[in-house]
Amino acid sequence: MVEPVVTHEDVSIMPYQGQAVVRLNGKDIMSSCEALVLREGPAPALIYFPMTDVPPGLLHPTDHTSFCPKKGHASYWDVMSEGTTLENAAWGYPNPISEVGLLANHISFYPNLVEIDAPSI
Repeated sequence: MVEPVVTHEDVSIMPYQGQAVVRLNGKDIMSSCEALVLREGPAPALIYFPMTDVPPGLLHPTDHTSFCPKKGHASYWDVMSEGTTLENAAWGYPNPISEVGLLANHISFYPNLVEIDAPSI
């Protein structure tokens, strides 16, 4: 097992081992071999994808924001692919608190809106 890169309170972040894929309506819309796994308390693990692996035009920033005391201020993006728009379906922490700074330049997707294929989490 890979050791966590970051542990802060009940948050752990470690590299995802393998390729993580995001699908919309059964079609691959992005993938990464450089993703991170975030575990926070009893919540299901989430995959965070590097922004550098996001295909051009897939994400469109929105005005929606939120705040997590363990990670910082979140920004949101609509996911747009082949005529489908999912509002505020992706989020990230452009300037996370220093303890979880590894999340900078990464995004995650709501798993109830897209399929995330990351079998080893």
